[in-house]
Parts: sequence; C-alpha cells; structure tokens
Amino acid sequence: MYELPRKAQSIKTGMGQVQYWFLFRVTIAEIPVPRRSEFRAFDWVSFDTAVKRAVSFKRPVYRELQKYFVKAVTTRNGLRKRKR
Repeated sequence: MYELPRKAQSIKTGMGQVQYWFLFRVTIAEIPVPRRSEFRAFDWVSFDTAVKRAVSFKRPVYRELQKYFVKAVTTRNGLRKRKR
C-alpha cells in the first residue's frame, strides 16, 4: 500500500492505493495484450529498472517488495515447481 502525495489526493483519487503482487515463473516468451485493456504494451525489465521507472513516491514500497521477492526466489521454499 502506498499513500499519494497530498497534492495528488482528491475525492476521486483518495489517499492511495492497495496493490496485490504475485510472483510466478513465466513459461512463454510473449504475452498477448488484449485490445481493450488498460495496458497498451509491456516490457521485460529487471526489478531494479522497474523500481527506477516508478513514480518516486511508490519506490519505497517497490523496494520492499523487491526484497521479499528476492528472498522468495533464493530460499528453498520460495517458488515451488508446478507439479505436472
């Protein structure tokens, strides 16, 4: 969760946003972007690059998330292989 800077808060935007993040392995090279979507494109980048591209007030939350994800993928109980 992050809180918007005061000047960006309004009745419409509220005080901030709660986001849900998921960590998973991608097994395909391309992900199709639906025509009618809030997203127009995507780019595969490192987490460091994603943090650098984020709006400054979101960066602290993203850095915390990065620590969590790094821990998850480097521990034995991090990402488990999918049973086939």
